Amino acid sequence: MTHTHQLPTKPCGQIHVKDKIYTILKILFTTKGLVGCGTVCYLVSLDGEEYIIKDHWVQGGEEKVLNEINMLKAMSGIPGVPELVDDWLVERSDNTVDQMQDYRHMENPSIRGTHHMHILLVMKPCARPLHAFRMLKEFMRVLRDIAIIQHMAVEHSILHCDCSLYNVMIMGEPNDSNGLLIDWEFAVYITSNDEYSIGGTGTIPFMSHMLLAQMAKLQSKAAQQEPHKSSSKTLVLPPFRVSQSFGDDLESLFYVFAYVCIKYGGPNGRECQESVPDSLLDSWLNLDLDVCKLRKVYFFTVSMEEACLEKQFHPCFAKLIPLVKEWRAILRDNMEAQVIFDSVIGLLEHHLATLQDDEERSSTNKDLREAAKELTRCMNKRTAEVGWSIAVSSPKLAKRKKHEAGVSGSDSDTLVTHATMESEGSDKIYDVD
Repeated sequence: MTHTHQLPTKPCGQIHVKDKIYTILKILFTTKGLVGCGTVCYLVSLDGEEYIIKDHWVQGGEEKVLNEINMLKAMSGIPGVPELVDDWLVERSDNTVDQMQDYRHMENPSIRGTHHMHILLVMKPCARPLHAFRMLKEFMRVLRDIAIIQHMAVEHSILHCDCSLYNVMIMGEPNDSNGLLIDWEFAVYITSNDEYSIGGTGTIPFMSHMLLAQMAKLQSKAAQQEPHKSSSKTLVLPPFRVSQSFGDDLESLFYVFAYVCIKYGGPNGRECQESVPDSLLDSWLNLDLDVCKLRKVYFFTVSMEEACLEKQFHPCFAKLIPLVKEWRAILRDNMEAQVIFDSVIGLLEHHLATLQDDEERSSTNKDLREAAKELTRCMNKRTAEVGWSIAVSSPKLAKRKKHEAGVSGSDSDTLVTHATMESEGSDKIYDVD
C-alpha cells in the first residue's frame, strides 16, 4: 500500500454501502500495479462521525472473501483490533455480486481460479501509519502494543500472518496513543500441525527467514517448469502448504521496527535523504526469495551484522540501539528454540520505561529548531533570488529597517524561540501538510 497525503479542503465524493451513503473526506491508501486486490482506503463521514472504508477485491470463493469479516468478528472487543461496523459484498444494479470474472470475455488457463469479488468494509477507529509517529516514546509504545495484540490473537487461536509496515497503525494523540493492527484478510485459525495453504505468508521485506526458505523452494520449482509466454515476470507458485507460527509474526515485527529506524529520519514520516550503502533494507527487498532468505539468516548468525545494523540506524533512533541488539539476540536464539511473547513484550516494556517524557520533549524541540533553521535558509535563498537585498531608499522603509535591526537575535532565533515555546507549552504536536 502507498500512503498518500491528499487532504482536500472539501469532501471529494461519496460512496454507497448497502442503503447508506458516506461522504469521502480523504483518500488514505491506494495500491499500485496491474495485479493485487486493487485496495483503496477512504476516510469517510456519516452523521458527523468518521469511519474508514476499505474498498478492495478479494481472490477466491465466498469463504475466502468473508475471511477478514469473520476474523474481525472473532476478535471483536480486543483492544488494538479494528471494529467492524458494516460490510457489503458489492452488488450491481441487477442485484448480482460484483465479480471480476464477469468482466472477462474468456478465461485463459493461466488465470483460471484467480477471479476476485468486490467487497467493502466499514471500520473504526481512524488511525495513522506507524512511520507517522510524532514522538519516540509513541513509536515504542505502538510496537509494544502490536506484540500484545499478536499474543491476544494467539490466545483466540488466530494468527495474523501479515505484520508489515503498512498494517501497523497509530490511533489517538501522541501522549495517549495506542497500536492498531489492521488487515486481517489473511489471518488463519491455528491448526494442530501449524500448516496452512499459501496466501497469508506476509510481505517480502517483513517475512521471517523460515517462511522465506519455504517460499524460495516453491519459487525454484516454478522457475524450473516449462516456460510459457506471459506479460508478467511473476512466477505462479504451485499449490502448497507452509509451516507458520506466532514466532514468524514476532520476527516480522522486528523487521518493521528496523525498517523504520533505517528508512526514516525522524517523526511525521520524514524519510532519510542520504542513501545508505549496502543497506540491509535493499537486501530484504530482494525478489529472489532464496537470496533474501540467505541475507536474513546471515543477519542473525554473523556477529559483524550487529555493527552494520547499528551504523545504518538514523541518529534520531540512537536511544533504541540497545533494544535492537537485544531483540536481535532473542530472534537469533529463536532459530533453535521458539521465541515466546513474554520475552519480546518484556523487552519492549523495559526499553519503553527508559524513555522519559522530558527527553521526548527535548527531541521534539530539536526537530522544531532544525525545521526553523531550514525555513530561514529557504527564505533567505528566496530573498536573494528575487533581488530583495537591494537597499531601500524610502525614508519610511528605512525607518522600519532600523527598527527591525534593533530586535535581538536573528530571524532564525525568533523562529526557533517561537517554535520551542509552542512545544513546551503544550503536550500536543500539530503538523501541517
